[in-house]
Amino acid sequence: MWKRPWFRRTTYALFGIPIGFVLLTSLFMNLHPAFGGSPSKADRERFAASAQYTGGKFHNSLPTTMDLSLGDYPGMLVKFFRPDPGREPAHKLKVLHPDPVLVARPAAVPRLTWFGHSAFLLQLDSLNVLLDPMFGPVP
Repeated sequence: MWKRPWFRRTTYALFGIPIGFVLLTSLFMNLHPAFGGSPSKADRERFAASAQYTGGKFHNSLPTTMDLSLGDYPGMLVKFFRPDPGREPAHKLKVLHPDPVLVARPAAVPRLTWFGHSAFLLQLDSLNVLLDPMFGPVP
């Protein structure tokens, strides 16, 4: 059976590719800085100052149940798909369009203009800073 080269190559591919993928993913997640690392001394000092940090671990201030049984899922699904009355405002929100002349003029006092969703214009001492995560680099 192993004398057939195609069978050997296929077997190596079927087992080698998934094993290699798991190994590379594990290495990446353990070594890449975006997935965490050892906290610095300043981080550890900041952690120790937190009221939620005791015994070397963070603890929830409020009791939080993390165990779910199979019987909890139907209720969760019903709650998820049922309309939530507090999800939408009771009345239509008034939309204000910023005056381009006002936005272009340096602000005498600090001014923050919300353009919607996550976009803001912060104006400080003749400095305009546009804050929007969409303009940032994507990891």
